[in-house]
Amino acid sequence: MFKGLQILILATALGATGCQWASRFGAARDPFGPKSACALPPESTKDEIVAYLNRNVLAEEGQPGLRGWKSDSAKVRMHGISASATLQVEAPRNFRMRVMQPLSNTAMLDIGSNAEGFWVWDKNAPERVVLTCRHSDIAATAAHLEMPFPVQPEWLMEVFGVVPLDPNEFRMERDVQGSPLVKLISDCRGPTGEPMQRVIQVNACHGLIYLHELRNAEGVVIARASFEKHYHDPDTKLVLVKQIRIELPQDKMLLTLELDRIQVNPSSSEDSLVFSVPQLPGHHMVDLAQVARSQRGGPPQQYADASGELSAPDRAGTTPAAAAPPSEAPEWPPRETAPAGGQAPALRFEPEPEGENAEPQFQPPGGQFELPNSSAESEFRPVGESIRGQSPTASGAPKAAEKPGFWSRFKSVFTGGPESAASPPGAYSPRASRSSWGPPRLGQE
Repeated sequence: MFKGLQILILATALGATGCQWASRFGAARDPFGPKSACALPPESTKDEIVAYLNRNVLAEEGQPGLRGWKSDSAKVRMHGISASATLQVEAPRNFRMRVMQPLSNTAMLDIGSNAEGFWVWDKNAPERVVLTCRHSDIAATAAHLEMPFPVQPEWLMEVFGVVPLDPNEFRMERDVQGSPLVKLISDCRGPTGEPMQRVIQVNACHGLIYLHELRNAEGVVIARASFEKHYHDPDTKLVLVKQIRIELPQDKMLLTLELDRIQVNPSSSEDSLVFSVPQLPGHHMVDLAQVARSQRGGPPQQYADASGELSAPDRAGTTPAAAAPPSEAPEWPPRETAPAGGQAPALRFEPEPEGENAEPQFQPPGGQFELPNSSAESEFRPVGESIRGQSPTASGAPKAAEKPGFWSRFKSVFTGGPESAASPPGAYSPRASRSSWGPPRLGQE
């Protein structure tokens, strides 16, 4: 009898712990797995699917939407080698990614965008420059120069999940009848006005986006972004992802972002300067739009010193810096009213010589042009075959050796390429970038 009582007590205890185990570990089951219940019915229309996707972005019923996020503990992987990075995104156009060298953990790459334009800084670049371009100038610039990115900022914001989709722009296709996978397809225009297609692959059962693609008129993929490891943020219940794979097939570039410790909708007051172009000692701002205008055969123009041009977007509690007189620096953006004569004032760039009679040189991301010698005719000379709209007389000129493109240099971050003598260690620091967030070891303080 005593033994039977022991068995009864043990069975009761195991039953109780079993319930606790089921409640504790059963909740950890993948909410988006094949055995999980669908959030949308199989007969959902295109408008219903888009409306469900937009619930993650648009605030409703007192729940905040995903207007921004950041990860100070991200990893960037390329060619099997990882590097630490910081990422921050905020609708509608704010983005910044800084990548650190694997061995020294010093900043090697700074890519960002704000309401006015974007910038790229590469420590391995041959000269101390920060490339900039206004969003309004992207179309004209991309028609004559190879841009660092063959996509528009709006597409990146869609990829990062902080802007809603317009259902009127898409049509829905289903490759396999009865399959939960559907495609949202939109006909659009590229940076230079060329016809393109946006394709979004959605799991219509759980209402998750798994793939973004940009295709040209021939159906060739220009850019692709895929997502893995979806999960619900425990505080906001918003859907986030832990892995983003960005591919540029024509550049043979595959970049994997591993996101950890994602902060949802970080306070903008704390990061009011994150989306400002970095101010680096000894570096100059180079406006790619002015380079493109010179390539089109227009009058020779000097680069603008754009140190204050790509300022952070207006935020509550921030006071914009006073504009310098027109004789000292150009304005960003330019005034709506043009001066007398209908021509905008020439933007001037006065580089500081690094040595006696030193001549500043600049190499763009694709290596398609060179700065002229200041003592020679003030005219830009295209190099290589990739300049579109090149004059017929240039075809007989001797061709210079092709310089590595932007993403070829970016790969050196992961392969341990030689450092540029123009950007010695310690040239980048949090103080120089006017930003306080991110890992403390961005450079020698």
